[in-house]
Amino acid sequence: MQKKLKIKVCGLRDEKDILKLSLMDIDFMGFIFYKPSPRYAGEMLKPERIENIPERIIKTGVFVNEKAEDTIRIAQKYHLQAIQLHGNESTDLCNELKEKGYIVIKALKGNKEDLVTSSILYKEVCDYYLIDTPTVQHGGSGQKFNWSILNEFEFNKPFFLSGGIGPHDTDIINSLNFRDLYAVDINSKFETSPGKKDTTIISEFIKKIK
Repeated sequence: MQKKLKIKVCGLRDEKDILKLSLMDIDFMGFIFYKPSPRYAGEMLKPERIENIPERIIKTGVFVNEKAEDTIRIAQKYHLQAIQLHGNESTDLCNELKEKGYIVIKALKGNKEDLVTSSILYKEVCDYYLIDTPTVQHGGSGQKFNWSILNEFEFNKPFFLSGGIGPHDTDIINSLNFRDLYAVDINSKFETSPGKKDTTIISEFIKKIK
């Protein structure tokens, strides 16, 4: 049995969803600031909509190959505590964000070759890894990668498991024994449409995981 896992709900932008999830036992809320994403928060998400999120929930902005100044500007606007980098960002950018006081989550592609090289490259410049299914869309595929390859790695850094996790995956998640597994990241499999969450199903998922 895996230790108690943290839960991150990503792709949020609907005010009612945010309010409902604020009352649940989740640990991270993710807001996507990558314009090509169908869950792009952008101008649709007003800063005041997330002002009252409890402090126990870490507000996380998701960015893809964004300039440092634009990432910081958006992070300040929305009072984000964590920044998830989902592209090919440099180690210098990661360091700059850490020096600004942000929690840095670096997304890695869930295949052996990328995990070997990227986990070494970013080890000293991020707080967490997020391991996701490789896709040209930089996430959001709704597909799982081969989780068993994670048995071959000791990252020595906590990581989020992402990519295609759905409501019926609770038993397998609870049986995982990856040493550095810290959290699960859920998104598209808990939606009625892009960016609109089924909070009832999320609530049931949380109860089974926690």
